Amino acid sequence: MNLRKAASLIVLGVSLSTQAISAEKPVREDKFFRSVEVAGNSGFVKSQRIEIPPGFAAPSHVHPVPTFGVVNQGTIAYQEEGGEETMLNEGDTFFEPQDVNILKFNNTGSDTAVFTVFYIVDKQESPTLHINR
Repeated sequence: MNLRKAASLIVLGVSLSTQAISAEKPVREDKFFRSVEVAGNSGFVKSQRIEIPPGFAAPSHVHPVPTFGVVNQGTIAYQEEGGEETMLNEGDTFFEPQDVNILKFNNTGSDTAVFTVFYIVDKQESPTLHINR
């Protein structure tokens, strides 16, 4: 491993450690994983219910698949790369495009924020969240 990679891993580790100290981790609950067929193409839909504690700020990330969601409770600050920050409230829906850098997905409220997310995947695997360094 070269020095640059090692330094990047250390910075990422410190960043995630600081995150863990400043706020609890999100709670993820798998709701369903179902096969679907649309216009002759088969794939899968995975749904999760996710709770994020007050003050939690998700690290910058991308999804390798289209991601749809609805806020069930709380207030979330959301921002895609190149876009403006948007406040998501209870009942609001959101879409995170495939391979687009999500700069903010932060619980700005004083209570736990809860949302349900739906991932569209082409094989029976969990979608991976990629942390940008």
